Amino acid sequence: MADFNLTMTITNPLSGVTAPVVGIHPILAGTVQPIDCTPAAHWHFVTWVGDVDLALTTKINEVTMDADQPIDCTMEEDVFTLTQVNKGKGAQSAGTPPYNWNDDAVITATPTNPATHAFDMWYVDGRFKGHANPITVNMKANHTLTAIFRKKHTFKPGASRRHSVIKIYTTPITEEGGTK
Repeated sequence: MADFNLTMTITNPLSGVTAPVVGIHPILAGTVQPIDCTPAAHWHFVTWVGDVDLALTTKINEVTMDADQPIDCTMEEDVFTLTQVNKGKGAQSAGTPPYNWNDDAVITATPTNPATHAFDMWYVDGRFKGHANPITVNMKANHTLTAIFRKKHTFKPGASRRHSVIKIYTTPITEEGGTK
């Protein structure tokens, strides 16, 4: 039986490795040759281009050597989305839409608010993250960044104000609530 050539390529050489390695491999006709596409860190397998035996989206696959077989492994870099939500009157700046970043990107977000409101706090994925201004978010996954803004309470000169009365006790109070 004659040999056929299995030509392995990868779309982006930085994206990972193939097995057999990138190159031309003479394979005995009729052989069912296993192939694999292993992504590098921060990349993921997408598809095979060529006459593979299994689904195009199966990372570990095989090729029947019934002719010369050019096979390409396609991978893409991991990309994550930062969804920005503002509660109250204000905004946040963390880049330009659509807010997609590669894995391990560190994003700095800064709140901006009108004179009538003040920035109060941050939440990332529903978890309180503090009052820091600005905040940084490490993009190792999709995240939702929420900025909370509160209305400023201002008093105009001459306007009436409501007053609270605080009673101050000079007599010590016992643990039971009575006085001594």
